[in-house]
Amino acid sequence: MRQFRVRAPMFSIFKQRQMIIFSFILTAMAFDQPKPHECVIDRCEDELCVVDTPEGYVQIPKKSHYKEGTPVVCPLWLIDPT
Repeated sequence: MRQFRVRAPMFSIFKQRQMIIFSFILTAMAFDQPKPHECVIDRCEDELCVVDTPEGYVQIPKKSHYKEGTPVVCPLWLIDPT
């Protein structure tokens, strides 16, 4: 009668965890996304707010939570190309 030996796994659980952590770190470092431009509301009047962007000033419609000095997403799509 022949006995079969159970082979040990190729990688131990410790090695598998190391590989998972290493691949996670590589994946996280691969996505180097640029930081969004920080634009600030310069002033708000009746229906419009003026936003200071890196390219100049842009007028946007006023919302209830907009106040002077509030950082907003830069409305770069409203800037005229030069």
